[in-house]
Amino acid sequence: CGFPPFYGNTEAEMFDKICSAQYTFPSPFWDAVSEDAKDLIDLLLELNPKKRLTAEQALEHSWLKKTTTGLSTNLSSALVELKRYNATKKFRKAVIVVLAANKLRSVMKLHGIVV
Repeated sequence: CGFPPFYGNTEAEMFDKICSAQYTFPSPFWDAVSEDAKDLIDLLLELNPKKRLTAEQALEHSWLKKTTTGLSTNLSSALVELKRYNATKKFRKAVIVVLAANKLRSVMKLHGIVV
C-alpha cells in the first residue's frame, strides 16, 4: 500500500512496535490487498524465528505462486503513498540537519568561535 507496516509517532515507539511485531492492515489503504498477500506478510513478520518463513518457503507461498491473471495490478495508490513516505523521510532528515546546524552555531558562539 506504500507505507511501512509499523507506525509510531517517534522512532522509539516505532522500534517498540517492530520488536513486538505490533502492526495492522488499516483500511482503506490495505483494502485492495488480498488476504493471501496479508498472510504472506504475517508469516514473514513472525517474531519467532522457528515459525518465520525462510526465503525458500516464502517463494513457495501461494500468493507468489499465483499467476498474474485475475490479480489487480493497479499500484497507483501504493506509488502515491510511497512517494509521500519518501518525501516525509527526506523532510525529517532536513529538519534534523537544520537543528544540528543551529545547535553547532550556538555552541560555537558560546565558545567565541566565529565563522
